[in-house]
Amino acid sequence: MTYLEQISDQLISLPQLTHLAGNRYRLDAAVRKGAYRRVMRGYYMRSRDWEQLGQKGRYLALVLALAADNPEIIFCQQTALLLHGLPVEELPQKVQVYLPYRSRMQELETHHGSLHLPTETTVFLPGVRLTSLERTLEDLALAAAERDLGLVSF
Repeated sequence: MTYLEQISDQLISLPQLTHLAGNRYRLDAAVRKGAYRRVMRGYYMRSRDWEQLGQKGRYLALVLALAADNPEIIFCQQTALLLHGLPVEELPQKVQVYLPYRSRMQELETHHGSLHLPTETTVFLPGVRLTSLERTLEDLALAAAERDLGLVSF
């Protein structure tokens, strides 16, 4: 079992957790008592599992919850680099994604592009769609060049 699969198995959707707790009131009480940790709206993890994850694991838990909730998301740049299993100097502040539309989700840094349809520049991991390693490296190089030149991308 891979690290991503292990984290994915620990995520619990709100309907699953409500079923486990018996009803919404018991669920709310369990969350207040600290038995479960909210990863994002609609997704939870047992607090003991959450505590065992490091900063990278918690970031990946958020990524996996986002992927489960939004199948149209294509993860890119440093987020994709992490999903490919490569190291990053620092975890990004937000999850970096390509979306064909604007999103108000605070967790996301949205990039707009032509990747909203399956192409040769995307790959699939179980439950996760991301830019290919080649496209990821190209995007990171372009972003670094824009920063070095003082260009702002929108």
